Amino acid sequence: MERVMAVNFYGVVNGTRLFLPQLFANGEGAVINVSSVFGLIGTPSNSDYCASKFAVRGYTEALMVELQDSPVDAYLVHPGGIATNIVKKREGQAFNRKFLTTAPEDIVEVVIRAVLGKRPRIVFGNQAFSIRLASGLLPLKLRNWILWRKMRDVLDGAHYPS
Repeated sequence: MERVMAVNFYGVVNGTRLFLPQLFANGEGAVINVSSVFGLIGTPSNSDYCASKFAVRGYTEALMVELQDSPVDAYLVHPGGIATNIVKKREGQAFNRKFLTTAPEDIVEVVIRAVLGKRPRIVFGNQAFSIRLASGLLPLKLRNWILWRKMRDVLDGAHYPS
């Protein structure tokens, strides 16, 4: 948990704190922080990752408010299902095949267009739209039931009650 928070959350905080003074000195700029669709919903077997990405979300949303009258904008990216090597373990390959299917180049284009269009929240990638809708519209109990049904076949069942 501490390692994941150190990398995923404090890496964002430290990077933002490092570059903000340079952006202010330049008189313009954009901070683009990457959360995840797992920063919109909690998922099984990912509590540490979800916590870190929810923290990035909260931090960046607060930053958006703090920077609103400045020449620097803050953007929050919630990628979903990007085909990266984030899951390296053999037991995670079913998750990779099922969910990590969006080409990284595709989200880069979406982020650039969002920054140019001054759209501060970017939700894109496999399953991203449905996750965004579920995070805000579905009752929690129903959302959790749907998540479990979608993900249970890629999880190690030994860790969960039948």
